[in-house]
Amino acid sequence: MTHRRKTKVLFNIFVVIAGLVALINAPWILLFGLGAILTQGILGPGSGKIGGAIMSKWKAINYIRGYAIPSNPNSDLQAAQRAHFKSIVQFAQKLMVALIPQAWDPFYDKMSGFNAIVKDNFDDYILTDHPTINTIFSKGTLEPISSLVGVYTTATGFATITWDGTIFGNGLDTDYVFIVVLDKSTNLVYFQGLSGGVTRVTETADIQIPTGLTATNILVSAFPYRGTGVDYLQANSVNDICAAP
Repeated sequence: MTHRRKTKVLFNIFVVIAGLVALINAPWILLFGLGAILTQGILGPGSGKIGGAIMSKWKAINYIRGYAIPSNPNSDLQAAQRAHFKSIVQFAQKLMVALIPQAWDPFYDKMSGFNAIVKDNFDDYILTDHPTINTIFSKGTLEPISSLVGVYTTATGFATITWDGTIFGNGLDTDYVFIVVLDKSTNLVYFQGLSGGVTRVTETADIQIPTGLTATNILVSAFPYRGTGVDYLQANSVNDICAAP
């Protein structure tokens, strides 16, 4: 090895060692790529956006970097996704009157019942932008009802709902039945709650809604529930699309 090459190798080794020593003793040098370091001074420590700069902290080191405008391309797919999300949010807002406070809020502490019903129904809702036979109105461990049938009479405006009240599991004759009636073509919710005196073994309920509607647009949902507070139990909802009489 020539003297010149040997000198070059030794110099490179020295640079590497010096760099490692500097990095160990002053890790803040990594922040040069992020922006200027704050050490107090006139601004002091801070965070957030100031003018065209962002104040933040990395490993207890305050620094400033330039603000870059985030890209937000408005592609057709993104626009459609936002429209679907807006649509289901607007629908869920209509269930805030009675359904969500009773059937969703008691079961969630890390998110609201409103957010939970939107989350659980988004994938199904996004296909049609309206509730369907698969829409989840409630979830629970109580025995559900079976054989739900809805019939809507356009002249009288009655939605007649029947079901099988036979008990095979943890249901009771005295379980109340929560009912939802809506028009899926318009997302209008006409009824949500308890129809007077209706229990699991009643096996029928008549709900008055507007006349002149189309039977196949009327979606009915029902689920039994029992108790209050920590003793509250409910079943998975069962849905049906109404037929004409």
